[in-house]
Amino acid sequence: MASDPSQPVVLSTHTTEFQAATLARALEARGIQARVVGALTTGFRAEAPGVAKVMVLQRDLERAKAAVEAIRAEGTDDIDWSEAEAAAPPPDAAPAERITPERSWGWTVALVILLPVGLFVTWLGNRPGADAISRAIGPVILGIALVLVAWLLMTGSDSSAADDNGA
Repeated sequence: MASDPSQPVVLSTHTTEFQAATLARALEARGIQARVVGALTTGFRAEAPGVAKVMVLQRDLERAKAAVEAIRAEGTDDIDWSEAEAAAPPPDAAPAERITPERSWGWTVALVILLPVGLFVTWLGNRPGADAISRAIGPVILGIALVLVAWLLMTGSDSSAADDNGA
């Protein structure tokens, strides 16, 4: 039985999406239709690493193999690095706001620890027979969480404004 010439076949496999996409674009530049399959799994940090496959049509397989050999023989001397550098952000561009470890810990403490604990203690304090101190502890914890969140929000906007004014 003859194989279908328009059937996609695997030309090569690669461990990174970049390698597969680079080869596919180089093949397309030579007039050979090529697609990358499985690229999403190449970035997984797991025990079962993924591979990206470069697929070509069956009728183009021999021509694609010859093109791969020619691409390897050419090397990378034809890369125009000035175009690659033109895509870099200008040096006077404002840096993106980063979440520092101190700020991430603040959000974690406020939203993951203080808020649930404050709600739980407030619920316990509102049960029948609870004394005044038990009723006050929950709202105090919630107030601390609220102040911490407000501080995190205010310092986040102030730090970006200070960066803009200082530049």
